[in-house]
This record gives sequence, C-alpha cells and structure tokens, in this order.
Amino acid sequence: FGNSLGTGANQHTTPVQIGTSTGWRKVSSDGKHTLAINGSSLYAWGDNQYGQLGTGNTTPSNTPVFINALGGSAAWSDVSAKNGKSAGIFNSFLYTWGNNADNTLAHPLTAGGTLTTPTAVSIGGDFLDDCDSVSISDQHGLFVRTGNIYA
Repeated sequence: FGNSLGTGANQHTTPVQIGTSTGWRKVSSDGKHTLAINGSSLYAWGDNQYGQLGTGNTTPSNTPVFINALGGSAAWSDVSAKNGKSAGIFNSFLYTWGNNADNTLAHPLTAGGTLTTPTAVSIGGDFLDDCDSVSISDQHGLFVRTGNIYA
C-alpha cells in the first residue's frame, strides 16, 4: 500500500497540510502506517495488513480514519507506530494492536496473530493504568508508568 501520508497521494515535493483541522497534538509513523491524535481523538491511515490501524478490519486507508474502537468519549494522549504494530495511551491505560507475531504487543493469547482493534494490556489480570507515554519498536515496546520505564 505504502501511502502513510494521509493526503490521498503517494508523494509530495513540498509540505502539504493533512485535512483542515488545526487540532493535531501527536503523530507517529513508520512509513507504512500513521497514528495521530487530534484533540484527544485517535486517527489512523496507511497500510493495514495486520490491523494496525485499529479499525476492526485489515482494509488500508490513504486518508485519516477516526478510530472509535473503545466507544464513548475519546481520551488518547500518546501513540506509537512501528512495523505493523501500534500502541497508545487511552484514559491513562496502555493499549496495543496490529501484528503480534512475535508477542511484542504483550497479548500472549494472540501470539502469532493479529489484533485489529486497540486492546488493553494487562499483567496478571490487572490492566496497566497510570501510563504516561509509549514507544513500540520492531522487537519490543516500552512505556512509562508512574515515573518508571517498563519493557
């Protein structure tokens, strides 16, 4: 697919604004898919082979799509996109989705598979709240919770 620009085009020779909104706060892109927070709402676009957009399917999009997987009022504060994997902080809880082939998304029951919607991460049945930031890479994820960094 290869279009993570969000403008409907594959390339631009000069900077081009994405949509008409001026409320964008965070953005993360791996060159194939992009996650961005507008106000406190999550948007995604680009390749979606592993469900990394969080739309509940694997259909790609070349323009921003509102992600309403959690329903209710949106309160996204951080996002990270990398290699078919996505992570974000929603109401201070850690969520991951996309390619879980190597279990880097911290969901052992879906190891080797995919998650097509944001799914809360838990340890021993306790969901991870009080999270401030997240970063996901090819092989692992990191997050900050109550001032401590976890891998």
